[in-house]
Amino acid sequence: MASEVIQHAERLKRLLNQDDGTLTNEVTNFLNKYAVPSATPLVQASSRAFNDTDLYELLLDKGRDILPAELFSRFMMFYATLDDTITIPLFNEFGGIAEILMTMDSKIDQPSVVAAGAQVLAVLAERDVNLRTEIGAGDGMGLLVEALEAHKDNPISSVALMAALTNMMYNHFENKGTFLQQNGLHILMEVLTRNSVADRAGVVTAALCLLRNLTNLDQVRSMEATKAVHLTRDLLPILNKFVNNERLIQHGAWSLLNLLHGSQQNKVILTDRGGLEFVSKCLSIWKTTSVRVVEPICLIVQQLAKLAINRTALVDKGVVALLVSVMENNRSSDGVVVLLPAAKSLYRLSFNAKNRKVIGASGAISHLLWPLNNALASPKLHRVIARALLKLCREDENKDVIRNEGGVGAIVTSMNYFRDNPSVTALMVRAMNCLFVKDGGASSSPVSAKPASQATASQQQRPSSSSDSDSDGESPEGSDSDTDSPRTPPDSASGLDDLEKIAANIMSPRSDESDETDGMDVNMLVETLIAPSADVAAGLKDDALAKPAITVVETDNHATREHKDPAMPAVVEGDDEDEEAKKERERLEAEQAIAAARAEAEADFAAEQARLKKEEEEAKRAADEKKAKEEMEALARREADALAQKQADEKKRQEEEAAAAAAAAKKKADEEAAAAAARKKREEEEAAAAAAKKKADEEAAAAAAKKKADEEAAAAAAKKKKAEEEAAAAAKKKADEEAAAAAAAAKKKAEEDAAAAAAAKKKRGQEEAAAAAAAKKKAEEEAARKAKEEADRAAAAAKKDAEEKAALEAKRREEEQKAADAAKAEAERKAAEAKKAEEAKRQKEEEDKKAKEEAELRKRRADAKAASSASKPTPTPTPTPAATSSVGMKTVVVAVGAAVLAVGTWFLTTWNK
Repeated sequence: MASEVIQHAERLKRLLNQDDGTLTNEVTNFLNKYAVPSATPLVQASSRAFNDTDLYELLLDKGRDILPAELFSRFMMFYATLDDTITIPLFNEFGGIAEILMTMDSKIDQPSVVAAGAQVLAVLAERDVNLRTEIGAGDGMGLLVEALEAHKDNPISSVALMAALTNMMYNHFENKGTFLQQNGLHILMEVLTRNSVADRAGVVTAALCLLRNLTNLDQVRSMEATKAVHLTRDLLPILNKFVNNERLIQHGAWSLLNLLHGSQQNKVILTDRGGLEFVSKCLSIWKTTSVRVVEPICLIVQQLAKLAINRTALVDKGVVALLVSVMENNRSSDGVVVLLPAAKSLYRLSFNAKNRKVIGASGAISHLLWPLNNALASPKLHRVIARALLKLCREDENKDVIRNEGGVGAIVTSMNYFRDNPSVTALMVRAMNCLFVKDGGASSSPVSAKPASQATASQQQRPSSSSDSDSDGESPEGSDSDTDSPRTPPDSASGLDDLEKIAANIMSPRSDESDETDGMDVNMLVETLIAPSADVAAGLKDDALAKPAITVVETDNHATREHKDPAMPAVVEGDDEDEEAKKERERLEAEQAIAAARAEAEADFAAEQARLKKEEEEAKRAADEKKAKEEMEALARREADALAQKQADEKKRQEEEAAAAAAAAKKKADEEAAAAAARKKREEEEAAAAAAKKKADEEAAAAAAKKKADEEAAAAAAKKKKAEEEAAAAAKKKADEEAAAAAAAAKKKAEEDAAAAAAAKKKRGQEEAAAAAAAKKKAEEEAARKAKEEADRAAAAAKKDAEEKAALEAKRREEEQKAADAAKAEAERKAAEAKKAEEAKRQKEEEDKKAKEEAELRKRRADAKAASSASKPTPTPTPTPAATSSVGMKTVVVAVGAAVLAVGTWFLTTWNK
């Protein structure tokens, strides 16, 4: 079977070399047979056949010109999906990306060609970073953005294009920057908005996957901050339409999380737009069935909980119970990816007393202790749980729950497991200390507790914090490092000497743990974005996607430390502040938040009004410029149309003259051919009449000869009969005379013997008569036989002579007919050659015209991109010498063909004569 594949590849190479007309069918059959998943083992077994650089170079040199555009892209897709050891060296060393981009550019208005080319680019970009760079270089990114804008309403093409863009921008900041410069983000949001309907979930998923790769850029978040785009505001309504679509919500949640990162403004916007309800709904739906959704949703809860006004609201919406359910369903070593963000969310929600009591009563503590008891190998998870326990221990009833749930043993287990990790052990020592100290709030905090009045005064004296999290005296939760500085627990009379010894012997922090990152960069997954099936035109279903698949590298999430946002001051909570001071502080926080939100809303409104006014002015100016440009273009088009019409009229006149000349020549040739045919027919009729007459004469001559022979035979028979009769009479007379003499001499004796003599005589006469009759009969038969033989010989000779003459005449006429047919065939061949030459000339003119139009199209596109304010008038096209000479050449070819036809006709006529 492998030899069959190799032979097929060799046959394709021969056809590419020969430019055979069957190449298209052969390539189609080849791809239908081998470019399918079932044939993958066979293709891999014969991979050396496709590692043939000659075949690949022939495909690049001639394939784009010979094969249809979509078929060429499919052939390139076949090469792109081979083994990495074949595909990457071929495309790196011999190119091919430029040919794919040129094919897409030349057929950018054809969705099937654009989709096929984009699939090839998506596969190549996923496989090699150098190929990503090559695709994005030059006009590659601009072409894909332009194609996405042109096909934003076509599900097949838009999904393929967004898959290619997603892979191109994976960890490639240059390509991301180019995409933004090409206005790609606005086009992407337009694709999202236009396709946010139930039957286009696949398109929305692809768009969110691409957006997820973009939102980890500081540049995108700065655009959001300056109101250049409104991603946070516009994304949530779209996601609410597809809350039951796992894959879509996964990518959408990561995109939101990237936007929330380091931006208090976006947290407020998301809250105002219904973000709390959204995360509550997602957790309710996916808490037990999808880790991929729960992970980013829990991290969004953590981000939203950094706003003090959101913490109580989240708890009131039942988020604590949902987080407890998430942790309960992920009690395994593989569940760290969910346990970590869930623990972080509980830690953030435990920043006020009411929430701590709710969390303690919800059963969350047993699920927080489970990873410690089972020593899950994630120091970050243990640190987050320790911090959460420190917060929960501020309520004495929570301490009892922790002790009753085996918290002491869980803390000791964690300390033993991470004995060499000071960042974990120090926090566990503090947590253990809090369990055995009354009034945990005074000792559980790493900073001295202050009365509420002092805390408020300290807050007012301190400049606004740059952190968007409430300070609890611990290292920032968003740090990328796993090496928290060790803390010495405050003095206490706990009596835990063994734990103090462990804390005293803690090793200094190690730097080899920095690979444990916080937030969204924990897993870089490789996923599959399925290309829509052919029935997508009737309505794309997210669950009705068919292979071939386009592999899309999972998006790269933001993995750096959160930027500090000075928009909202931090508030230090102290557990020793009285209830009234706490309420006053919360009231001040609410008033500050409301004032900030109101000021921000007013600023947004003013900015929006200014933006709308600016956009209106820009739209008016753009409309005026567009109108002027359209008028100039219309004038240029009218002039070009007039010139083209004039050229077309002249060409039509020349073609009509040539056609008339050709028709006249053809008519004359037809008339001469008809005359020759009539003359030939007349000659054939005359020859047939002469032959018939000659045959009749010969038959008459043969009949006359036979009659003469019969007459001569009859005369001879009569003569013989007469001679016999005379002989018989003479013999009788002689006998009578002898008898008389004998009678006279021996009358006596005769008389005696008369009777005997008479009898003897009678007998002798009878015998002689019988002999004479026999001789006569024999003579007649002999004469008849001789006459018949003579007549037969004469008739045979005449017949043979007539047949030989007829054969000679037929041979002569056959040779004349062959000569006439040869002359006619020669004339037809020359006419066909003239027609073929004319057709080749016309095709070359069309190809030259097409190449010129493509060049002009690219130039106009480049000019349109370069023009920022006004467009220059389009130059009026002028006829080229090549176009003028082509018309004259066509006339000459027609005239030569007519002359050749006339010469052939004359030759045929002369030959017949």
